Amino acid sequence: MRLTLIFAVMISLGFGCGDGVEDKVEVELVDVGEEADADSDADSDADSDADSDADTDADSDSDSIDSDSDGLVASEDCDDDDASIGVCWRFVSTGGDHTCALTSSKTVACWGSDSDGQSSPTDGVYESVSAGIFHTCGITTSGSMECWGRDDDGQSSPPSGTFLSVSGGGFHTCAIASSGSVECWGRNDDGQATPPSGAFTHISAGAKHTCGVKASGSMECWGYDADGRTSPPTATFTSVDVGAGHACGVTEAGKTAKSMDDIGDECGDGRIYDCLMDCVSEATVSVFLADGMCDDGTWGVNLDCEAFDFDEGDCTDEEDSVTPGESCGSGMVYDCLGDCIGESLVDLYVGDGSCDDGTWGVEFNCAEFDFDGGDCNASNVSCWGFEYFGQTIPPEADFTMVSAGSNHSCGVTESGNAKCWGSDNDGQSSPPAMDDLVIADAGGRHSCALSADGSITCWGHNADGQCDVPEL
Repeated sequence: MRLTLIFAVMISLGFGCGDGVEDKVEVELVDVGEEADADSDADSDADSDADSDADTDADSDSDSIDSDSDGLVASEDCDDDDASIGVCWRFVSTGGDHTCALTSSKTVACWGSDSDGQSSPTDGVYESVSAGIFHTCGITTSGSMECWGRDDDGQSSPPSGTFLSVSGGGFHTCAIASSGSVECWGRNDDGQATPPSGAFTHISAGAKHTCGVKASGSMECWGYDADGRTSPPTATFTSVDVGAGHACGVTEAGKTAKSMDDIGDECGDGRIYDCLMDCVSEATVSVFLADGMCDDGTWGVNLDCEAFDFDEGDCTDEEDSVTPGESCGSGMVYDCLGDCIGESLVDLYVGDGSCDDGTWGVEFNCAEFDFDGGDCNASNVSCWGFEYFGQTIPPEADFTMVSAGSNHSCGVTESGNAKCWGSDNDGQSSPPAMDDLVIADAGGRHSCALSADGSITCWGHNADGQCDVPEL
């Protein structure tokens, strides 16, 4: 997970190998979009995506790769029950400017910045660990919670009880209790530490918002909602990871599970598939103007017809129409919505140069707005929230896990390789050649990966040594 720190000037941090979070005197999380803070919100980068890494048994990612169900995720080549093999790494979690990992002997080691004691773990035997921006938490073998590092908002003062998984965020922490319910503590100015009721299987705390996967597979998010960060898409999820201003989750079935041929077909009682391939109420679909086709991005989609009249075939008011791609100022062009935006923004989006797919020059997730089926890649990862560097547009692949950082995201494909997307100003989205991976964790401005053989590799920003993995 990731954030970006600003101390009058920007100091780089990260949840991964650098969670960028900004610290302005009183440390104010500023959306990861810090680099250009195109982000409308003021939360910083931080995200504590510590969970993609640190959540253990309750998190679906860990479960999927925890072959011996001991809460650890390396392969049999690194077995904590076989002393003859020696000690190796079993889990990795990236924080602000520090990194923490769990060994096969169930001890925690941290490296990188220790400005607030976040890299000085409490002695003990642990089942999981999660690095936040300036603090770290871990679950002991008895199920109790231990936290260390910054505690000015109470983020390192956990409640009593037993827990299954934990996720350290910007200035708050959330965990799944043994009952399956979520408990959060720390800063709560935007409701990020006020979870809904119900049983959860996966939890992830970000900079100023939190998301969790419920037992039903549905996603719920709470806290700061700028850029739609607490408005996840409709899908069945197996895991989630929250970054500074965006989140990504692995879905049970990727976009390839449905095709454009399903549009208009029944998907339940009084429900049909719309142009986003979401299952929606037929009554909802009937209120939108359209010709029954998806090439204009209106049929069955809750969009304003006049703004999304991609083929100019359905709306009547054409008085203020403009030509997408036409210059509207120095370095500026009209997008498909008729808005005047920077040409550099247009380059971030996948499209064929036309507006019939609803992606060209428009800040949409291509995988959701692939109206003509011609531009988007298929992926079982879905991302939402703040989008400026392409961090919410996953590449074509089927992933076993995904992690959201400050301005970038990383995941492990089914073939065991790491793929990253989004900002790459420090090389955080350019992983070295590796295979047989079980974890790829995106931080503020760095990333780390754990291989099945128990080795850890980190890349990206390394000003505080957060990418210098110690020897065991």
